[in-house]
Amino acid sequence: CTRRDLDVWVRAQKLISPPVSLVPLASAVGAADAQVDAVLPAGLTPGRYVLMVATIEPRKGHRLLLDVWRALMARGVPQALGFTLVLVGRRGWKTDDLQRDLASLEGPHLRHLDAVRDPLLERLYRDCAFTVLPSAYEGFGLPVIESFSHGRAAIASTGGALPEVAGTLAPCLPPDDHHAWEARLEAWMTGSDERTAFEARIRTSF
Repeated sequence: CTRRDLDVWVRAQKLISPPVSLVPLASAVGAADAQVDAVLPAGLTPGRYVLMVATIEPRKGHRLLLDVWRALMARGVPQALGFTLVLVGRRGWKTDDLQRDLASLEGPHLRHLDAVRDPLLERLYRDCAFTVLPSAYEGFGLPVIESFSHGRAAIASTGGALPEVAGTLAPCLPPDDHHAWEARLEAWMTGSDERTAFEARIRTSF
């Protein structure tokens, strides 16, 4: 995806394309010998939170996710199911309005964790119900790979390279389709057969 996008841009600029090599990006997160010595933050229950790992910035899709989560909370869905949305990531650029909305929603069913160290990140991946990454664009999408490394299903977007990275192991939704994300999150929190099927496929195929 990155090579293709670069080629399109170079051609549009009427430039000569430079040599490009594809180098696969690996992940050691979730290795069998990893030392997990952290405990979950107070208030989080294993299997009862949705995890998103990404710097908080416009491209990552936090706005859509917050709007979707607010709609779900308005209908009482996370409250009834005992679910929390956990956002892990440092504060990025151009997010003042988003930060204010995030602060107004923080509570038992929405948490923002900043400056998370590796042992806690391991634990958060291991104990989450599933992960989400609604980015408008990704050149790779390492959180999806980290999710798979822990045997956790992920809902990704169609932004950039994410469909290429996810392959057949995760559904990919348009990053601007509020209704699709709301429906999928609700289904997966209530015990969707689709989520179970993806988890089984990850265990045997990733």
